[in-house]
Amino acid sequence: MSRAFVISSLTFSLILGFCSPRPCGAQDLVPVIQLSADEVAKAKQVADSLKNAHERNSKARAAWETFHQSYQLAHRDLAPLRFTEDFRHAFAVQGSPSLLDSKPVRAVELTPEEQRKLQALHEEFVSSSRAQQEAEATWQNYQYQLVAAHFAAAKTEGGTIVTIAGKQVRIPAPWNVGIAFTPDFSIAVPRAIW
Repeated sequence: MSRAFVISSLTFSLILGFCSPRPCGAQDLVPVIQLSADEVAKAKQVADSLKNAHERNSKARAAWETFHQSYQLAHRDLAPLRFTEDFRHAFAVQGSPSLLDSKPVRAVELTPEEQRKLQALHEEFVSSSRAQQEAEATWQNYQYQLVAAHFAAAKTEGGTIVTIAGKQVRIPAPWNVGIAFTPDFSIAVPRAIW
């Protein structure tokens, strides 16, 4: 009985192996970019900038949410709480506003200290969001530049046309969906392989 079970298990495994959607070993080959020392240094620099921008934005978002939540807890009657763009008032719309309702908004004036803190938090949030967007764009452009430098003469169909330094360049598939790097940034492969 044991021998029959082993044989049937082995047969089942072999059938699954042949019918599996996973490609065979020869199809597992993917294109690769071996980065030079200068390219590695640039990749690390741009990646660090992106990481720092993301961390800064996360901290700014958390600080804004903490202030908002603490102010909401202190003013439960102002739900859902919003702030005016001049940082002077917190308010909430009471009920559903209509033309017949003369006071659909309840407001509370912030103290000068709360106004300064709110303004500083808002400015940091906006600034850090902008910095993160710029860092993301720089990271994307760096990837495009790297692929363009290594595959400049590639005459491939498909891909994506991007503008780098005012010049249109074709980023061939599978590189057009992004790049994955080794931890030391010495090797890059297309993200599309996953």
